[in-house]
Amino acid sequence: MSTASLDEPVSRSDVVFNGTVEQTGATTMAAVGASDSTAVVRVDELVRAPSAFDGLVGQRITVLLRSPGSVQPGEAATFFVNAAVFGESVAVQEVDHTTATAAAELAPQVTDVMDRLRDNEVRDRIASADVVVTGRVAQVRTPADPATLAGAGMPGPFSEHDPRWMEAVLDVDSVLKGAMPEAPTVVVFPASIDVMWVDAPKFHAGQEATWLLHTDQLPATQVPATVAASFPSVFTALDPGDVLPKEQTERLRGLIQDLGG
Repeated sequence: MSTASLDEPVSRSDVVFNGTVEQTGATTMAAVGASDSTAVVRVDELVRAPSAFDGLVGQRITVLLRSPGSVQPGEAATFFVNAAVFGESVAVQEVDHTTATAAAELAPQVTDVMDRLRDNEVRDRIASADVVVTGRVAQVRTPADPATLAGAGMPGPFSEHDPRWMEAVLDVDSVLKGAMPEAPTVVVFPASIDVMWVDAPKFHAGQEATWLLHTDQLPATQVPATVAASFPSVFTALDPGDVLPKEQTERLRGLIQDLGG
């Protein structure tokens, strides 16, 4: 199978395995009813899977087929799936399946696709960033004026959605994209773990990283006024993809060069 044809199923699935269809219109667990859209499949090889699937080789699981009747008993296939139900067995939702390809041959192809898709995502993040720097968090502190913790246009300071803004002051080592920020440089981040902010990166003193910094992720009115007044360079990094391990610096340089940066 070409890597191009793998792009779609790999990008939409968390698990890739080789399996043999044992029964159609059947199920391995009471929570999933048997129908023409279910098949019992023996897991022969894992190609890509989270650790929760490590013990499934040799086990029978239920596959919720994308198209009813699309597999036959005895058929060997490579399945691209996502976890659906865990219980006395496992049920997975099929994204796609193809003629079986040995894991030793398929796994490197899947890895190549995942790396390429990941690089594409990082390129998009780089393109949207105003500055990309490597550096270290010198200190983390609350804004000087607690009244600014709830930004304009957001719920008040006692709302469950209050971001609880904090300041991470960066010592910048090098600039990979853009101009060297005027020091001191601050990254404003939400300390709240409310659902609105739970995925936003949280920073701590001594943390080293490569930072994809933005000035447009929030309206200026939402950045605490005392922060904007106190620092010449104020940024945000609200997406998990905005903070990458410092060890990836050279890889990022290459991606930035690809973008003409």
